[in-house]
Amino acid sequence: MLNATRILVVASTFPMSETDASPRFVRDLVEAMHREDPSRRFAVLAPQVGRGGPAHQRHEHFEEFRFRYAWPASLQRLTGRGIVPTLAAEPWLLLVLPWLFVGEFIALRRLVRRWAPDVIHAQWFTPQGVVAALVARWSGVPWVLTTHASDVSIWDRVPLVGARVVRALLPTATRITAVSSGTLGRTRRFFSDAEWAGIASKVAIIPMGAPGVSTAAAPSGGDERTLLFIGRLAEKKGVPVLLDALGRLPESVTLTIAGTGPDEATLRAQVTRLGLESRVRFAGFVTGDAKQQLLASAAVVVVPSVVTAGGDAEGLPVVVLEALAAGKPCVASDESGAGDVIVDGENGFLVPARDVERLHRRLAEVLAMDAAALAQLAARATASMQALQWPVIARRHLEFLFTDLPTPQG
Repeated sequence: MLNATRILVVASTFPMSETDASPRFVRDLVEAMHREDPSRRFAVLAPQVGRGGPAHQRHEHFEEFRFRYAWPASLQRLTGRGIVPTLAAEPWLLLVLPWLFVGEFIALRRLVRRWAPDVIHAQWFTPQGVVAALVARWSGVPWVLTTHASDVSIWDRVPLVGARVVRALLPTATRITAVSSGTLGRTRRFFSDAEWAGIASKVAIIPMGAPGVSTAAAPSGGDERTLLFIGRLAEKKGVPVLLDALGRLPESVTLTIAGTGPDEATLRAQVTRLGLESRVRFAGFVTGDAKQQLLASAAVVVVPSVVTAGGDAEGLPVVVLEALAAGKPCVASDESGAGDVIVDGENGFLVPARDVERLHRRLAEVLAMDAAALAQLAARATASMQALQWPVIARRHLEFLFTDLPTPQG
């Protein structure tokens, strides 16, 4: 059996700097795993975004390698903030997609030879899992997979060969984690019961981690009439549903939208059309202390995620975990993946996706809760996050993905 000490993570979404608006949960995971076990070494391979940055950097917890996949550099726009929403906004970039696969394959193969990892950890099946499976076959280095949302189910849209690619390559992973039960379910349906029986023992649901739990048991000090959305401004986030629901709430209720993305202009136009200009604030990308300040000042955090017509879906948004850890009331849709961590009415609230009226009614009910009820909700929310803080989640990844792996053959 193999206990991996050299772990090569390959990801398509990985921030290039502290101010990069790309989601940082993969970086947070890598850093948390290294803190938990400094004897293990980590390297990360990710594509350049635009003109990119240095091809190689050393950080406190990992080495970072970047590869180029398109010329001119201005075409390197597929990754960083989600391949599926990027393609939805700019379908012509499908012409660049094959070159991302090719560029990643070449870069990963070279880095495996140079860095000599014990295991390749693919974040997302598309394209990383596909590429890792092929490189693993060539090199004999085992690979493991973390699937986040629609990175497997997107192959349903590839005619003739899509399902075959999933059934042929995914079972070659040594271990597989999914960030939510919904994500796992979207993967499971590619396989018959008999096929899945041969895979199930090496699969586990492990979400991304939550920040440290707030020491405040109650959400005191916030604006009791402010709703907060934090996330990428893309179709699967469901912000239009939230804006429609806001229009039915009293004029004293306001909304802060924190994030950037391809749908920002459309959302601003909807705000104008609904006459909500005085009640909606676009805060742009936030991170660090700025994000914590927004969470502290919010009355309710709203996660109105939907499944798009093209099949793009959430895994489990990290903002759900952040809201619960901060002791904030969180209202999330049943398509967000939040059902894995929220017990409706106990530590948060779930509503049907795209149901404007149900979302409106639930928000009105939460805004009307008294201080005692809010304090009880906050206490239950923070308690539910104890087992999902980054040190715990990091240990679960280390133990399941990189400990007692089958010894590579040959």
